[in-house]
Amino acid sequence: MFIGQPATPAALILRQAAQAERLGNPARARSLLCEAVSQDETPESRFAWAIYLADHGEEQAALTEWRRLWEAIQGTEYADLAWRVGSNLAALHRRRHEWPASRVWHQQSIRAAMQLPARESRAALREICRDAAEEAIAAGRPRLAERYLASAFAAIDPGESDAGED
Repeated sequence: MFIGQPATPAALILRQAAQAERLGNPARARSLLCEAVSQDETPESRFAWAIYLADHGEEQAALTEWRRLWEAIQGTEYADLAWRVGSNLAALHRRRHEWPASRVWHQQSIRAAMQLPARESRAALREICRDAAEEAIAAGRPRLAERYLASAFAAIDPGESDAGED
């Protein structure tokens, strides 16, 4: 599972691409995404392009795009995007059963998430670890899933109860 795309200045083109995909026209979707990235080379557009590549089996191209994006956004105002890029890199490496690379990017996404304000950081950490646990379970790696879930629970603030209970 890849974490969703944030807003982008080329939002109209990206929405059209998503609609083309939903309507079963992947060639049109790809064309629109290429157009969006050529018109708008912001990190958000490149992120959307990498998601498209990963979702359509072009894993190596997605890895390359996300790695380039990771390098480009370091030390910029894109902290919220950085954890998403790292998490998606980890997810794609898990999909490919490249466990050492997956661990590296999982840690990178956690470091990036910890740069966010506290509430957003906790939410990002929970999402990162929950998704990783689900993928580890699907891959038949229950002990790894257990470690990811323990990490997700550790990111929960005791004051943030969904049920409002003590």
